[in-house]
Amino acid sequence: MTSQGHQLPDAESRHRALTAIDQSLVVEAGAGTGKTTILAGRIAVLLARGKNPENIVAVTFTESAASELLLRVREYIRRLRQDNFPPGLADVFKGGISAQEKTCLKKAEDNLDNLVCSTIHGFCQRILKTFPVEANIDPGATIMDERLSNRVFKEVLDNWLHKTLSDENGALIAGLMTRYGNNYMSGYRHIQDVATRIRPHRNIKATNPEGFGEKLEEFRSALQSYVAYIEALPVPEPKSKIVADSFTQWRELAQITSNSNVNQILALIDFPSAHDLVTNEPSRTTVTAYFRKASADDWYNALEGTKKSIDDARRQANNAYKRVRSWWNDEVRLALADQLLAHLVDDLKDLLRHYQLYKRSAGLLDFDDLIIGTRDLLRHEKHGLTVRQALARQYQYILVDEFQDTDALQAEIFWCLCSNDDSHDWTSFALRPGSLFVVGDPNQSIYRFRGADVDIYTKARKTFAKDRVLSIVTNFRSSASVLDFVNNRFNQPLSETDQAGYKELQPFRRDSNRPQAAVSVVFNTEEQRPATFHEHEAQIVAQICHELISTGYSAKDIVLLTPVGTGIHCYERELQSRGISFVTQAGKSFFLLQETQDLVTLTCILANGYDHLALGAFLRGPIVGLTDEELLDIVWNLERDPDEPDRVPRLSALVDLDQINNEVAKKALGHLQSLLRIAQTVTPHALLSAAIDVFHIRPLLQQRFSQQSARALANVDLFLEWARAYSVRGLKSFARAMYQNWERESKIPEARPDTIRDAVTISTMHNAKGLEWSVVIPINTWRQYRRPEGIAVDRIHQQLYAKVLHIPTSGHETFVKTEQKQEDHERVRLWYVASTRARDLLVLTLPDSQQNLNRSWRSVVDLRVDELPEMNLESLPSAPSKSEDRKPGAQSQVQSRDQYRTESNKLRQSSSQLTWVTPSKDEVPVKDLDAAFLDLGESTRHEDELPPVAGPGLVRGQIIHRLIEEILTGETLLDQATERAEILVTQIQSYPEIELPGSIDPVEISLRVARALQLPQIRPIIDSLVPECPVYNFVSENGASSVVVGVADAISFSPDGTPQLIIDWKSGQVEAHHEEQIAAYMRATSINHGLLVYVDNAQVKEVHL
Repeated sequence: MTSQGHQLPDAESRHRALTAIDQSLVVEAGAGTGKTTILAGRIAVLLARGKNPENIVAVTFTESAASELLLRVREYIRRLRQDNFPPGLADVFKGGISAQEKTCLKKAEDNLDNLVCSTIHGFCQRILKTFPVEANIDPGATIMDERLSNRVFKEVLDNWLHKTLSDENGALIAGLMTRYGNNYMSGYRHIQDVATRIRPHRNIKATNPEGFGEKLEEFRSALQSYVAYIEALPVPEPKSKIVADSFTQWRELAQITSNSNVNQILALIDFPSAHDLVTNEPSRTTVTAYFRKASADDWYNALEGTKKSIDDARRQANNAYKRVRSWWNDEVRLALADQLLAHLVDDLKDLLRHYQLYKRSAGLLDFDDLIIGTRDLLRHEKHGLTVRQALARQYQYILVDEFQDTDALQAEIFWCLCSNDDSHDWTSFALRPGSLFVVGDPNQSIYRFRGADVDIYTKARKTFAKDRVLSIVTNFRSSASVLDFVNNRFNQPLSETDQAGYKELQPFRRDSNRPQAAVSVVFNTEEQRPATFHEHEAQIVAQICHELISTGYSAKDIVLLTPVGTGIHCYERELQSRGISFVTQAGKSFFLLQETQDLVTLTCILANGYDHLALGAFLRGPIVGLTDEELLDIVWNLERDPDEPDRVPRLSALVDLDQINNEVAKKALGHLQSLLRIAQTVTPHALLSAAIDVFHIRPLLQQRFSQQSARALANVDLFLEWARAYSVRGLKSFARAMYQNWERESKIPEARPDTIRDAVTISTMHNAKGLEWSVVIPINTWRQYRRPEGIAVDRIHQQLYAKVLHIPTSGHETFVKTEQKQEDHERVRLWYVASTRARDLLVLTLPDSQQNLNRSWRSVVDLRVDELPEMNLESLPSAPSKSEDRKPGAQSQVQSRDQYRTESNKLRQSSSQLTWVTPSKDEVPVKDLDAAFLDLGESTRHEDELPPVAGPGLVRGQIIHRLIEEILTGETLLDQATERAEILVTQIQSYPEIELPGSIDPVEISLRVARALQLPQIRPIIDSLVPECPVYNFVSENGASSVVVGVADAISFSPDGTPQLIIDWKSGQVEAHHEEQIAAYMRATSINHGLLVYVDNAQVKEVHL
């Protein structure tokens, strides 16, 4: 296989991957080798050879990847039909595309929508809804996203805890709630953490305690031996006698078996702490050394005899004590913890059952239901084999992208669909020829926290014959120098035991005469601790970005990759100080941002108008901007309780505004009171949207952050989006949830702005997978990573390991060490992913002082940065020419100014111009019209009989129009107009975004509306009037097109339904442009007769076309 005239080193493997459609294959494609091209190419070959699109399934990791793959397949089909071969397919069709193959491609293109291309969750949903009865699911169930399912699970957990703690069998849960931290919240979070970890593992089990009875028997024997020895002494040593008495009581509590209840186990564990027999370590149940209980002097003073005889007696007592200590610390504690963990698992399984019942009753499914439900369906004893056979006929060719990111259940689903075997172990299945094609790179397996396991990949790979495992190593992304660095640094660590092995990447791009592509930059640490290196690193990184941009790089060509989403504010601050635009895809500090805190305080105020703390924070925040002195003056001037004149009153949002002298505060409090008046009548989303508009939060953020306002505005939108889910739960529930997240500083990712512009990207290494940039700079790598210590789940064997009451259970420490080792391996792979994102330049920072960097992200793999050439900031390399990678013979795309102007004019002339016109906004041209005021004779009421016109014109006009509409529709009777007008005035005054400069008299409005409807030109046709009629009209004149859109106030229809008269109600004074407004509606409706009715002065102007 060739590309641009080069013979690729992996040409044979690429050719087999594309053409061997009758073989099931594993393709190990390294970073930047074109996995999507191979997948799309194989699908195109399948279709060209007559395979039906509905028999093909392509499973990708994300929805965006699925969309990209489907678009690529469609493009390949189109090009093949035109004999324009996509990359890699020219060698497949060496003799050209035959007529039969083109026919197959044409048929496939017409039916390409039948090809299934989705994520694993979308594919499983399709399977379950095909067999809802067999799968025992509601076919109309709603699929919850992760955020909604987490909230539902938390609600079920809270209800379950309330029920369990009220039950007599809730001793263990109660014990856990009270034994962690200084309050029950610490225990609650511990239970929540355990429940969340086991939620995807419904068949979870705890360690099976072995020899529990024997261990307790030995422990009781040890206790009895000590007691017997002390009591046999002529004169027992007093402190030892106290210990012996305690051991006697302890022995009574130790009369338990594996069937004993939780209360008995807890009593046995808690007993030593009550008698000072334990250390002060976190594990509060470890028996201390004997010498801490009775010293040698205590024995010499108590016993008579020689020093030797007393020492012998003390030694024997110590040996008896050591036996108790050994059995308790090394055996019994762990056995008791195993028993409690088994009880805890049983309790939490009951929680999972409640969660499943809730989802079933509410018609909901989460992502775990899709995966587990599909696996259970395919493995069902009764109809699993029948379902598999039916699906095998339907989905004959399954292609899986990013296979290294699958978990055990997902792999089992694929093997079940592609095999006729039915043994317990899916890794022993024999796959049908050509049924399964998986593409992946085990060295990019970095989603262990989501369940992905590189061990699953290696097990799946072993099910294929060696000649069915293909390696793709030609990298089209990075320069040769970057790949030399990657191969040199990662060959050895990725070839270690428990890694999947490493194949060196081969460069496709020819290096230009540019300097080294992997460089180091030394920064000054000023002898600071490694934990603060990032502050100094941020300064040098911002300087590098500034210099690179000045040499010709675009800001969007640069990425800063961080291993974690915390601690990146200093990098953002330094970039902003240099005027460099940036977009963050890494931050998890949503609830630490100022705009979020402003919205949280605003939400708390609207949920509780008496929340004075939230009010104070909001008023002194940047949205209102009062100083502390101004707030103190406002509080000091509030009216005081006559009975308690010395008590300073509290400021609330419901304060009487007449007591507020500060105009800024008075305006803000007025807005809050207006919002509070409608808080019980609208959804949280609508209320907060109105609040954001009233306080001009978006314009303020744009002014405050200038170029970086897009991110802040996106965070506002994200906050509002969360509020949508609380339409039923209400504002108080939403405020409580947001406050708790803020209080705990929850690690919530910040919003990603939709705007695409020239900006430096700050991204996590995880999010960068699959992407590429010209310049990659890893940052924030001097921080220490966290190791798993507490809760761990063996996903293969579905077993839980955890500490219970700070006591490690059997196998916990061993399994945690295994997990730590696996995570260490994954961190190496994460560095590999980060390094292979670079096309041209990889910049690695280096402190000027070498300190102990153990457990920092930089210590994960030996990058040997000190061996790299140092980057000279004063003579940086210029940006690579875009022509370096241009195919031979490609034409230059440089365009002159005259060419641009000529082509722009052609495009403008060939494009249809469509103008939207709204007559009520004076967007229509003024023309001569036949219009005249009519003689009304005696109107129903004279002007001096009516109250004077009062109130703002726009708002008053809206009320008049609404009142007339309701009268014409029959919703309001004419004699009820005054009462209805009062209600409309009250409602419109409650909206905070509407500021009324004056009062509106509902009586005056209702009287003038009644007079207008009794006019001689209106009264005879009132029954034929239809109010608020939408009007649309398309007009094309002289090559220009326009659409007239609006709402006619009223149209009179004849008995046969023909429109005959159009009416436009007007409040205020007569203006000339009113005639053209109604004329535009008349043209749109083909009505030649119109009336302008001026409600305030009872005038009618007749208009004719």
